Amino acid sequence: MFIFFLGALDYTLALNNSKDMKQFITLILLLSCGVASAQHFDTSKYVHIGNFFVDKSNPDLKYLRTDGISIGLIDIRKATPQQLESIKKYDRIEAIYNEHTWYNVYEALFNFHDAIVPRFETGLNDTIYNGSNNQTWGNIPITSTVIDGKNYVEFADVLIDKSNAKNYRYHVIQNDNKEIVAWTTPDNFLKTKDGKYSYAYLGKFNYTPNQTLRIEIYNVNNYADRSAYIADWRGFQAFQLRAFLQYKSNIKGFDHNILFSANLDETAKPQFYNCIETKNLNNKLIRLSDSIYTIQFSNKNYNLNYDYRLTLKKTINGKTATIDLGTCADTYNLDKTYWNEPGKYEIIFTPTAVTMATPKPSYGKWVLFNNLAKHYSFTVLPDLHNKISFSLRDMLLLIGLLLLLFLVIYYFIKTKNARKIALATQQKETSKLQLEAVRNQLNPHFMFNALTGIQNLMNKNKTDKANEYLSSFSRITRNILDGSKSTLISISEEKSLLDDYLKMEQLRFNFHYSIIIDKNIDADNIEIPAMLLQPLIENAVKHGISDLNKEGNIEIRFSSKEKKLLLEVVDDGEGFDTTKSYDGYGLQLTRKRISLLNAIYTHTKIEMNSTSNNNGTTIQIVLNNWLEQ
Repeated sequence: MFIFFLGALDYTLALNNSKDMKQFITLILLLSCGVASAQHFDTSKYVHIGNFFVDKSNPDLKYLRTDGISIGLIDIRKATPQQLESIKKYDRIEAIYNEHTWYNVYEALFNFHDAIVPRFETGLNDTIYNGSNNQTWGNIPITSTVIDGKNYVEFADVLIDKSNAKNYRYHVIQNDNKEIVAWTTPDNFLKTKDGKYSYAYLGKFNYTPNQTLRIEIYNVNNYADRSAYIADWRGFQAFQLRAFLQYKSNIKGFDHNILFSANLDETAKPQFYNCIETKNLNNKLIRLSDSIYTIQFSNKNYNLNYDYRLTLKKTINGKTATIDLGTCADTYNLDKTYWNEPGKYEIIFTPTAVTMATPKPSYGKWVLFNNLAKHYSFTVLPDLHNKISFSLRDMLLLIGLLLLLFLVIYYFIKTKNARKIALATQQKETSKLQLEAVRNQLNPHFMFNALTGIQNLMNKNKTDKANEYLSSFSRITRNILDGSKSTLISISEEKSLLDDYLKMEQLRFNFHYSIIIDKNIDADNIEIPAMLLQPLIENAVKHGISDLNKEGNIEIRFSSKEKKLLLEVVDDGEGFDTTKSYDGYGLQLTRKRISLLNAIYTHTKIEMNSTSNNNGTTIQIVLNNWLEQ
């Protein structure tokens, strides 16, 4: 039996946001496809179960299932009750999804709060958009849809059928103030085309101008089991803007830690605050001051189901720059750091949403409604307090000259030290980036070697060992991905990874191994650089014991000497000449990685030494002063 791990890696890819990890997994998939191609992969001999291909001749085929979430296939004979329930849920969702009429069906597979799904009238020249989930029901975000047209909407709950409907109640609210369907139990059910599954139909609701509908459903026995959905026919609107300057009062008697607000759309009121100098509302003026903190923009229209894209344009000394501030729902605080220089500023609020259904298929397209963009302009004036130093110059001329001399000397010393610190910091950051790059090269190096091992076993028709090798490979890959963001891992975790790898290689080569950790080493709490020993052990297997005509031995030791942590890899292979330079990729990356680690951990230098003869090879890595951290 040979089950491809394509589905497992596809699931792993979905769980990792790192761009490097995505590229890394893509590389594995391409290499896997190459191995499959080399073996003359014929899809007609396989059955497709979820994201997996299973040989039709597999005697366990009828027992294998997927729940759409687990990494591997599940044998229903060995499945837990929770797994069986998860498989039933997946089969139901898959059948409803295959109807091709309901939207967002698969969301319910991962979160029961998304069990309500919509469908819309077809044949109309309307566009439907995914909402922004700004509204909540308690602590549950509400999924929403903005309908730009006259489509009706229908709702269903894909997790409710006749067997559990009695436990649920739902109602429908129009425009947040009128209940058009009172709390009731679902009693109308639709069946999938194969007649195997039924699900609750919650009703059809026609278009009404400027209407919103909110449908809510909950389990009377478990209030946490609830979901809601909003359909919004109000369309998109310009940001109905209100702007307030937030500052701390300098009036005597006030607590200076309290923030006050001044309406930017009013003319100056110097008797209350001196940071707004607007005389004409078409030319809003703000005077810089230490007491100013932010400008708060809010929308008079709240409970909207879409966001606004924010753009800031600032013109200072004749030069204009544009800054993307992201998105907001109905309130945004523009921090003073964005407008702390005198100049002209303009902030733009533009409605935005992602297409969900269109006359011409264009799912998932970001749309900016520039015709509804709201522009708000203001001018920032310099801080008046900057003039105080000039009025004191004549009175303090002599002291000023002496102070100036002191400041010049101090400035040069400080600048020189700052440059040294900045250079050291930059070099350290560069070393970290280079170290990450080297580590990202180690992972594919390991993958290439492992995939070559799989291909060798397949070429020798050792299918069972290939499957066992592949299972171990998938587990190691998963562990590597889980720890991809960690520079250091515990000795226990490193031992576990090495155990998996060596057991995997024992499927190909005849050798014995042992991993020895001194009793005085706290393996769970002492950390070392991740995958530091992996390339060395790969070399011990590949170049040390693989060509022996007898059972080889590999020994890995973790020991300590004073403040030093010692890592050793010993094999009884034929050895090599340590006086010569070898171009092995794994050793190159290890040496480069140690060099970069030494640039980062300057007080804990790492050394690598090797001894070799006809009786074997010993590679030792010494982590100096490592145990005093």
